[in-house]
Amino acid sequence: SASSTHEDSYWKWGLALVNDGNRANSGPQAGEYTGYCSSQTPAVDHAEWLMLDLGSLQTVNTVVIYSGATFDGERWLCYGFPDSYSIEVSTDKKTWKTVYQENSAELAEYGAFVYAFEDVEARYIRLNATSLRPKVSDSNSYRLQISEFEVYAVRELSSVDTEAVRNAIVSGEALLTDACYLGATADAKASYQLALDTLKELYADANALPSEAEAAIEALALAKTQLETNRAPIDTTPDTTEKDPDVTTPVTTDGGNDPIDPNDPDDPDDTPSVGLIIGILVGVLVIAGVAVGILLWKKKKSAQ
Repeated sequence: SASSTHEDSYWKWGLALVNDGNRANSGPQAGEYTGYCSSQTPAVDHAEWLMLDLGSLQTVNTVVIYSGATFDGERWLCYGFPDSYSIEVSTDKKTWKTVYQENSAELAEYGAFVYAFEDVEARYIRLNATSLRPKVSDSNSYRLQISEFEVYAVRELSSVDTEAVRNAIVSGEALLTDACYLGATADAKASYQLALDTLKELYADANALPSEAEAAIEALALAKTQLETNRAPIDTTPDTTEKDPDVTTPVTTDGGNDPIDPNDPDDPDDTPSVGLIIGILVGVLVIAGVAVGILLWKKKKSAQ
């Protein structure tokens, strides 16, 4: 409800628009964010109020308001937001408690006006405007114009919970390239990815509870266990591909009495000789020695 209201469906002004989920209602007039608009005595500065009924007693601690705004060619300016006002709460619409007060506020650009306060039991939340601002684009008329009026009970994760969630996400992301994940069944992978995505969403949710964080971390750990126990079957089907008879397997000799057969693991002569191994090691040592020599030469040259 409100102290007064200007209802105009064509220009998109109306009391119902103040809590419809649209934070920048737009009418047919370019350069105008619409919503609720007061209607009484616009020629002079006066008081107006706008109230939300939550339907029952609720614990609240945050009010967010988006003002109506006008584009001046460079910026969206909130001429419809009051110059002096207070945020008030009540359980019965008779006794009001002020949780925020502002006198002589500066003209602001469009955006969220956020008011945080201690938890309080309330059913009615009121924006009480005691002084309005003249709207330049509307013959300097004095109107209260609000696009959206929102009330919340914000709950934040503790720093310990936040760190635990962040660490779980980091380790969870790392597992996506691990053999534990890559070798699991498709269902196990899908369950793990869902648990990880849920944890990410919770991390980004300012209203998440510590108990929800703990449950999400446990769910991710359980999904990891499922990865380890649900492995994808290994393909043991023999290769039945027909080989081209015109292509022959290259045959080399190892210095013994028979050729090396790459398809015969039991051929003792296929094992590289000791001399060959020693030769390879000597070559590696020579290359390493040359590299060290070049490095020492560069250091000596740079020192000069």
